[in-house]
Amino acid sequence: MTEHPMIFQPESVRGLLAKPPTKWQTRRVATAQNSLINGSGEWIRSDWQYLDWSKARVDIGPSPAGNPGPYFHVPFRRPDYGDDCPIYRVYPRVQPGDLVRIRETWRPVMEGYHSYIEYKACSPDLQVLDAREKFKNLKAIYHVVPGGSSLPSYSKAWHSPLHLPREWSRAWLRVSGVRGQRLQDISEEDAKAEGARLLYWYAPTADEDTHVTLSGANASHLNGFATQWTSINRKKPSRRWEANPIVWAYSVDRVLNRVEADEYLREAV
Repeated sequence: MTEHPMIFQPESVRGLLAKPPTKWQTRRVATAQNSLINGSGEWIRSDWQYLDWSKARVDIGPSPAGNPGPYFHVPFRRPDYGDDCPIYRVYPRVQPGDLVRIRETWRPVMEGYHSYIEYKACSPDLQVLDAREKFKNLKAIYHVVPGGSSLPSYSKAWHSPLHLPREWSRAWLRVSGVRGQRLQDISEEDAKAEGARLLYWYAPTADEDTHVTLSGANASHLNGFATQWTSINRKKPSRRWEANPIVWAYSVDRVLNRVEADEYLREAV
């Protein structure tokens, strides 16, 4: 079993950590970072651009070599290959049984002699893990800025999830299933599992007067998911709802704290 860090928006964290959870699925666009070609990721980053995703198809597996599915059959169209176009198998890097470490927006706080980590996802009326989880002997946090200098990070500013140290992460998710699909293949049930709100329309842009409905005259979680997805990926046209990108859909069935996650990974060795 392997641990994989993954960034989540505050709204998603609230759904994952709520009791009971209101979110137990998450989708990510397939990339060179979260995928493997023919079971290997050593050369994937340079050749990823030559995969023809318009002709991709899903195979539930297992592969002829015995690798578990699901995976995609994707034509590989590098210019120097000419018409000789091999078909590669693209697998998800995250597999059932692996752990996903939640990376979330955070900041260190000092009150007198007390230090703790505060998470942006928490609010006073939310009954989830304590937003002010205290860590003994919390030392000053420093981050490197361009030029190589360091600055103390004790401030009111929120910090990027990318810079959340593992020892100050508070939650891990156990993956129970992985599927490969087009984004728009998501069902109403899956959209609800994504923690999406019920909406009567899907808003392609925040300032657009004309909205689109994906469910007729009825409110649906599908409208809510499409709106939330586009709001997160608004600056990346290739990842928006209309682009219908290839995604990995992860299901989770358990939330673990740091001690539980460490024990789980030790037992898996």
